[in-house]
Amino acid sequence: TPQDISLADVRKSINFCHQVNMKILGLVENMSGYTCPHCGQELDLFKKGGGRQTALDMGVPFLGSIPIDRQLMEMSDQGQAYLLQDLNPAVREAFEAVLANILDQLIIKGAGSTPPVQKKEGPAMSPETITLSDLKIAIPLAEGILCNHFGHCEQFALIDLKGNEISGKQMVTPPPHEPGLLPRWLGEKGVNLIIAGGMGQRAITLFTERGIKVLTGAPQLPPEELIGHYISQTLVTGANVCDH
Repeated sequence: TPQDISLADVRKSINFCHQVNMKILGLVENMSGYTCPHCGQELDLFKKGGGRQTALDMGVPFLGSIPIDRQLMEMSDQGQAYLLQDLNPAVREAFEAVLANILDQLIIKGAGSTPPVQKKEGPAMSPETITLSDLKIAIPLAEGILCNHFGHCEQFALIDLKGNEISGKQMVTPPPHEPGLLPRWLGEKGVNLIIAGGMGQRAITLFTERGIKVLTGAPQLPPEELIGHYISQTLVTGANVCDH
């Protein structure tokens, strides 16, 4: 939770995990804001943003923030799945964002840990079948490093991975920016993973529908360095920096 006394305990826990070489998947800020059901005013009962800042200070991935919601508490006590109900869209979106970031971290940390699979026909594979032996990764660039604004990059680096080695690299200039065009264009080029700084939720949905996995919140580094971190399972991602 975001208040200082809680964050002090979290920092101790993170330090303990580091000392015993326990991998940390990421940090979630709970009780992050509350919207009054009567007047609609947003209140920060336990402050807000402390989790994100702590994750940044401690070098831990920030997975997202979950607001306070009375219905969530009530349904949990009743043993019911909150996300199966159409209750509070803001809380649902918060949980879905956290889940998406968890899946991103699992793919980063688990890359190459499963046996290679036979590549399927078509422009892109399902995210569940992606391994290091059959990856084509797209990285949006500006001035030679990762561009935070995905749809307005200067170039894409298309990197082919075979096992733990880069087998090919191609620099391509994207077509003029047009909604919905890049998912189709990159899909036709066989891309099945994108490493980005930020991307709008609609674009993420379009890529997902094509079986293309998206990792957001990556640092602004040259493509070879990003790929090196990805291969060694040391790529740390943060918040989606351009989610409009």
